[in-house]
Amino acid sequence: MSLIVWVEIAAVLLAAWAVYRTLPRPPRLDWERLLKVSLSTVLRGALEAEDKDFEDWQAAVSDLVPYHPAGRDPEAKLRQPDPAALPTPALDGERALVEALAALPDPPARWKRLYADPNQIELSLLIDPASLGDDYRAEAFFGADVSWEDVAAWSDAARAGLQRRLSHVIVAGGPLAVTLAEQAGLRSLATLDEGALEAGRAQASDRLVLVLEGDAVLPALQRLHDDAQLRDWVLAVIAVGGDICESEAAAAWVAAHFNHDELDTELNRSTPYAALPVVDPADLGAVDWSGQRWPVPPELPSGRAPIQAVDLGPVPPQWLGSDERRVQLSRALWVVIAGWLS
Repeated sequence: MSLIVWVEIAAVLLAAWAVYRTLPRPPRLDWERLLKVSLSTVLRGALEAEDKDFEDWQAAVSDLVPYHPAGRDPEAKLRQPDPAALPTPALDGERALVEALAALPDPPARWKRLYADPNQIELSLLIDPASLGDDYRAEAFFGADVSWEDVAAWSDAARAGLQRRLSHVIVAGGPLAVTLAEQAGLRSLATLDEGALEAGRAQASDRLVLVLEGDAVLPALQRLHDDAQLRDWVLAVIAVGGDICESEAAAAWVAAHFNHDELDTELNRSTPYAALPVVDPADLGAVDWSGQRWPVPPELPSGRAPIQAVDLGPVPPQWLGSDERRVQLSRALWVVIAGWLS
């Protein structure tokens, strides 16, 4: 080939590379980590408003924000930690963590080691979330000129950022859905009644975020299964302490119908189905909260994945025990929701 042809090929490749570099890419985020550092940040803001100090923040996070960066599949780690059963490759520090847990006598002691180690809390949660990388910058979720300090204080700038980005969103489901909408200045519906949903959507472009609690989860899922139009309206589903498949009958229904084919949407997109299991560390029982999580459906041969099952990790029941905590939980959840919808 002549030099001119080679130059033309190089020009085409360079142009293709330039286009590729400008394409939007989904952020490389760990959704549980994002939620837990957001909870920590919101707690810090509340305590600073009361003139509390670092030790108060550390104690609050230890009590209320269970998280460990190597703590995937926490039920197995709490119930029967086994270094030989770790998936390959292991996470950084995961093998040493499991060995330490295996040396402890019972799930309550393991919970304390997994989630209440002061050194791990300081390294993982008592931090500036922006230090986790560019994908964790507050601007990525709220828009320009919004910082994590704005999130901590839940400033007018943070609320305005959500309103600009998510003005088309209606939060529906129940009491927590109403609190979520209030914290962002968005519209809410405290019911999934068909008539209320129709009336609440003022514009054709309006979309829904469903926030479901307790025994409201399964009926809502069945509504989504039976109503293709509703699925197209819904941008995300969050089950908080939800009874997704705790009963035998519910588990059988979910196993039969919670799949990519039956919950498909008209547009080729993934809908986050997120679970926030509510777990009392003082009553771990059999250490199994799988009934509060969405199962991961089998992949389709086509590669399409209308369902994005997200596990946000456990939280203690205090987050639903008072209006103040529900407000704080709502603010942290908005960071994650904004991450999905950005």
